[in-house]
Amino acid sequence: MLIKIGYGLYAKTKVSTLTGVRLPAAPLPSLAKDALKRLGVKVGPTRAELDYQAGRSNQVPTGRLIGVKKRISRKIGFKEVTIYYELVPR
Repeated sequence: MLIKIGYGLYAKTKVSTLTGVRLPAAPLPSLAKDALKRLGVKVGPTRAELDYQAGRSNQVPTGRLIGVKKRISRKIGFKEVTIYYELVPR
């Protein structure tokens, strides 16, 4: 079965062993990054990811914020989880 995660974007599903509800088979941030790459949008690390990797922050990024190299207005999400974008330097 497929579920809709955005305009013209669909994802394969799996059944949750805990609740029995259909969920995307892959994590939503990785699905969104794949979709953006197919649309020709270059993806990079956000400031929060760079700070965490450099040891300047202890907060682990959730992955719901994706760094993009150009402006984009596409909405990607599933139920209450939505992906947001941050412009990063080229």
